[in-house]
Amino acid sequence: MAAALLLLLQLDAAGGWGTVTYSYKGRNPDGSFRVDFRDRATYDGCQYSRYQTCSTGNCGLVTNQQRGITDRSTNAPQSNRQWCETETVQQRKVPTDKPFEMRASSCCWIPTRNGVSGWRFRTQVDLGSRSDTGKPNRSPDIAILPFLRVPQNCPRTYKLMSFDPDGDTVRCRYGNIRNIECSGCNQPSGFVLDQGSCSLHYRNAIANPSVFGSYKLPLQFSFLMDPPAPSCVDGLYLPRFVHPTPEDGQHINAEVNKEVEIRVRAQASHATLHDIIISGPLNITKHRSTHGDFVIRWTPGPDDVGDHYPICFAVESVIESGIYQSEMRCVLVNIGQRLIESHVTCHESSMTVEVTRSSLSGLHEDHLRLSDPSNTACNLQTNSNSTHIIAVVPLNACGTQIKEDEENLVFKNEITTVDNIHDLITRNHLLEVQFYCQYPKHGNMSQGFTAHRRNVVVWDKGFGKFTYEFEFYPDSQYRQMVVIQGCTLWRTM
Repeated sequence: MAAALLLLLQLDAAGGWGTVTYSYKGRNPDGSFRVDFRDRATYDGCQYSRYQTCSTGNCGLVTNQQRGITDRSTNAPQSNRQWCETETVQQRKVPTDKPFEMRASSCCWIPTRNGVSGWRFRTQVDLGSRSDTGKPNRSPDIAILPFLRVPQNCPRTYKLMSFDPDGDTVRCRYGNIRNIECSGCNQPSGFVLDQGSCSLHYRNAIANPSVFGSYKLPLQFSFLMDPPAPSCVDGLYLPRFVHPTPEDGQHINAEVNKEVEIRVRAQASHATLHDIIISGPLNITKHRSTHGDFVIRWTPGPDDVGDHYPICFAVESVIESGIYQSEMRCVLVNIGQRLIESHVTCHESSMTVEVTRSSLSGLHEDHLRLSDPSNTACNLQTNSNSTHIIAVVPLNACGTQIKEDEENLVFKNEITTVDNIHDLITRNHLLEVQFYCQYPKHGNMSQGFTAHRRNVVVWDKGFGKFTYEFEFYPDSQYRQMVVIQGCTLWRTM
């Protein structure tokens, strides 16, 4: 079976960009269907949102709705001031599995280079049982950044994230139904769409750009044509991704109530890295470390089990008035049930991780170790008991690594499986329990944090209170420490 995506390409920035997807969430007690709709919309301000109306069939009733900001940026065209992407998650109670259709439209993009004035969204939903699975049909997952920019002289290929949980083939095509799929349906010159792979190739500067779209699910995004770049080589002006940035299309397995962390690193030797732009599910956040890396974080909830969420990102660099954007990459986060039961407690000089033995499938602490077990304090047998594997990990030992972002210090370690606990090289990673503690950089030393959240591939994370110790010396010989008493210290970095 083939699934098709509704795509709209708009040259220059505009209001109304976005995507619409839906997911079947099971039956209600009265036999009706519960369906979640995720509507991402991007406008030139965060106060706007889009509303879909039922056009054909019985679309049911809205039972719950959430809306939030996923990303925003001031690197928009000067007339635009900014762009802001929001996501609205709407739960609907649908009485039958009969097909229905929802639509949204508006008159007004901001001024565009190809004169398109309005936008159209059409979402078709069919919850009928499939002959191969016996379950209701599920929506493809689609994603792209809402606002892309490319220098006129730099060819680019954009692979749209497209994944179908039922295993159907996903194809993309230009829209061709005027005033339903698009307000103007001419194919844009300078672009080539590979329908089979859903790849959009930009070849050269365009004289008369236009629009494209297609059937079942809508997807809109915009291009800004920047002046020519001094060089199109990635890593000079245009940022180039380097390790540990995930590959485009990579699947990331995540668990309920554990935070997914995606670390992104880029280089641009002739420009300054400025920001990362992202598109993803509600409550996604982005951060920048003091070493220049970017971190994307999101925590799936119990209602997300079995779903798949695309996350797209690109890094922007600046030099004088020029803004340059990296290639776009998208990953797919697959949400499963929680497999390993673990808990992290953060102390002033150590962190304690407790792993429930019953969730380890018979593994014994003899075959488990921390990153560096050479210190006797790092032996997992020291504190473990009959029900839990317990590690009390000093913040400065056992292979603990320290990282930081603009707000926090983070101490990380992991428990992994080994054939022999004395091996320095781990060959059989049957299990990875990664954990870390996060301490705020800013705050009065007499105050502490008592919050908690969790995290990829069995990440556990905790917050803790932290005592900073400062040592002052009169010269660079570091022989005699100066003692300062009776002061309150604030640590800022």
